[in-house]
Amino acid sequence: MQKKKSRWYPLHFENIQQIELLVVDGPPEGTCSYARYPAVPALHERMAADVEVWIDDANRQDEIDICKRWAELYGFDLEFFRWKKA
Repeated sequence: MQKKKSRWYPLHFENIQQIELLVVDGPPEGTCSYARYPAVPALHERMAADVEVWIDDANRQDEIDICKRWAELYGFDLEFFRWKKA
């Protein structure tokens, strides 16, 4: 299956400021290449200085690449946790 060009959710975050925890669990992988990448660029200005960003499915190559790029661009410390579903 060929992935589509990147697009993200409509932004309706006017009243959200100082995000301390951002959990990125979408859009689904099949939506497009690097589908979850836009989350941090879209919300970075609204994040607290000590924000934690968690991304689901971080064992997939797209998500690994996304995390590495976020760390590079935004100065995040990067750590991967291996969890198994029960």
